[in-house]
Amino acid sequence: MLPEPRHRHYGFAHVVLRRSINLERLRFLRDAAQTGSLDSRLGVLWNGIPSADLYEHAPTGRVTERFLFIRMPEPRAISEALTIATTEHAGVVRYFTLEKSTQNAVFCEWRDDTHVNRGPVEANDAAFEQAILTALGES
Repeated sequence: MLPEPRHRHYGFAHVVLRRSINLERLRFLRDAAQTGSLDSRLGVLWNGIPSADLYEHAPTGRVTERFLFIRMPEPRAISEALTIATTEHAGVVRYFTLEKSTQNAVFCEWRDDTHVNRGPVEANDAAFEQAILTALGES
């Protein structure tokens, strides 16, 4: 039997961070990245979710010219995210997840409140970024 997703891990990637980004349209994360406090801001969101695992580290972020990437703690269960990426494209905030699956990883996107499974992808940053560019129509 496969383990259930952890409340904090799943809740952060699929609910808390996504809603924060949708409300702020990436502003708070961009501002945090510019001031060097991105990881601190992610930690505040992470620590706001109750968890029995007090030693699990908070997600970390990095910003590129186009994307904000958030590396999650190591996933243990199916549907826990390895990495999250978000960007603003054509005036719309796009929110992507690379999630643990039974085979390797699955590339997903949240569109409004709908979770869209876009299919299997290798569990690495290059494959994730290429899948995002394809979803944006830029590959």
